[in-house]
Amino acid sequence: MIQLYKPFNKNYQKNGDYVLHPSSCMMHVVLNGEWYVKLVHPIDDISENIVDGAILKIPTLFNKEQLFIIRNVDKADYDVQATAYPLFYMVKTTSPLWDTRCVNMNGQDALNTILSGTSFKGVSDIADISTCYFNKMNRLQAINGNADNTFMSRWGGEIVYDDDTIKINKKIGSDKGARCEFGYNLKSVQEVVNTENLITRIYPQAYNGYVLPNEECVDSPYINNYPDVYWSFIQFEDVKLKEDAQEDDASNGITVCDTLEDLYKVLRKRAADYFTENNCDVPNITYKVDIVDLARLDAYKDIKNLVSIGFGDTVHIKHRKLNIETKARLIECDYDCVLKKYDSMTLGDYETKYFENADSVIQAAQKVIDKKTSSLIAEKIKGIIDATQASLYAQRNIAKKMDYRAMKMEDLDPDSPTYGATCYGTSGLEFSDTRNEDDTDWKWGNAFGPKGLIANAIITGILSDKSGSFYLNMDTGELVMNDGTFKGVLNTVQDINVGAEINMQPRTEGVTQGSVWSDIKCVDSDGTVLPERIAFRSFKHDGGYLSHSVTLISGDTSVSVSDDGSILLLSGDNRFSVTKNYVRMDTKNSTISISDSASIITLDGKKGLTGTYTVTKSITVEAGIVVGVE
Repeated sequence: MIQLYKPFNKNYQKNGDYVLHPSSCMMHVVLNGEWYVKLVHPIDDISENIVDGAILKIPTLFNKEQLFIIRNVDKADYDVQATAYPLFYMVKTTSPLWDTRCVNMNGQDALNTILSGTSFKGVSDIADISTCYFNKMNRLQAINGNADNTFMSRWGGEIVYDDDTIKINKKIGSDKGARCEFGYNLKSVQEVVNTENLITRIYPQAYNGYVLPNEECVDSPYINNYPDVYWSFIQFEDVKLKEDAQEDDASNGITVCDTLEDLYKVLRKRAADYFTENNCDVPNITYKVDIVDLARLDAYKDIKNLVSIGFGDTVHIKHRKLNIETKARLIECDYDCVLKKYDSMTLGDYETKYFENADSVIQAAQKVIDKKTSSLIAEKIKGIIDATQASLYAQRNIAKKMDYRAMKMEDLDPDSPTYGATCYGTSGLEFSDTRNEDDTDWKWGNAFGPKGLIANAIITGILSDKSGSFYLNMDTGELVMNDGTFKGVLNTVQDINVGAEINMQPRTEGVTQGSVWSDIKCVDSDGTVLPERIAFRSFKHDGGYLSHSVTLISGDTSVSVSDDGSILLLSGDNRFSVTKNYVRMDTKNSTISISDSASIITLDGKKGLTGTYTVTKSITVEAGIVVGVE
């Protein structure tokens, strides 16, 4: 019986408002994909109630009645056609998710968080721990949307809708031992054989490139079932000759062989086991089975048990033509809700998504971890990566969906000490600990790329060259540059840290006395050397003395030395003088004076400050000198 509830009738525990008598009612289900009902009803007194928003209660393939909400109603002269979807789809009409974080949760806890505050429920047996962040999205998108931050992308699983409940388990269905045989030339069975990943011959290769002698190979028991040979080189990097092994290899799960003969024996066994463990010698076969047509055939007796299997169940299949056995799951079907029986079904392998592949990689990686040291066994890593056939291309014409970032690792818990993200792509290795303005991604800015290190910030102690002759100690502020030359300009354009001190006292240390000997020869305009010779013998920093007083003049430039120890240099409007108590330099508009008591700097009429000041706010610089400190 198919019942209909008016749009505002929510009492689904009681019978519906009307009982429908449709021409057909087909339920179409694809594992983790399409899930809907197609209803065709003749025009009558009840059909006018088949409207958008009305609810259908329909017998389903899950041996129970389920609720579907009607959408996309098409009324013609002779019938009404409507498409209905699981009632749980209405979760997208609830309030949006704002800044919702599922941090280090299993599947059940994550669903509880996503559906919190609604009348909808979630059930999951997924024990894997993961983290996901939802912002500005409806709850159906958060569960199974196309973005990276979704339940399905982070936890995976297989979905079943059940009224107001969504069930996401690691795997739905079971293996009840159902068996059937295919290979008949029947139109009612459409067979697709995919041999893309088929391997029937293995050339095994150990660590350091060792292979079996004389191009020896290991064949699958099924190799003669196929017209062609499907060969492949398979690497076993965890098989080593003793001379190539390290001390702790044996304790870390590496097979160490004393001789080449021992290594050959191990390779032969590993290759044979590879067929069994990976089922690589059996093609991926998909069957589209028309149950209605098969019911009319004598051959139906060989596959009649198909009608008793449930969605997601495993079927053991004997392929008569290839003489092989394989397994397939019911991954797609059409169910007649009026007759309560399958109309058609698809048996095959569910195409796993990237994140499920990633999970398998993680599981494989667990096998190459040294449990004593919690470190990876390097020799095993290459083989695992090869086995996954994972291609992480970051080319601009391929990785556009990820903004040229091929692989990303992140910790979304703000309270975690490792909060942040690292990714690899066309810019190299990037890292960040800051989210962007709309919190949809990270602010990427630091990277190791083909041009070197590009960074917004570098946190280090000592930055040094290879020899240690040039280094900057970030902890102490010490800059050492041995036999180097500084190029550039130091100025006060940049901010100065509050609390720093600037010392503008005159310099008093240095050379206090010394001796300089030089002869000055006076030459007349005609080249005659005059007899006057002056000897500058000694000086002192605090004034000193000169043994002679003399003035030398050349054009408008003159130099005068006095007995009192003063020196005067004149050149046009410029003056430089040294006396016992001060040193002074004058230009047309500026004066710099250094005396015993204080330093006075005047430029363009501006008088500079002297003394020691503590900067609390700012420094004022005019005409190249400090004129104010706050």
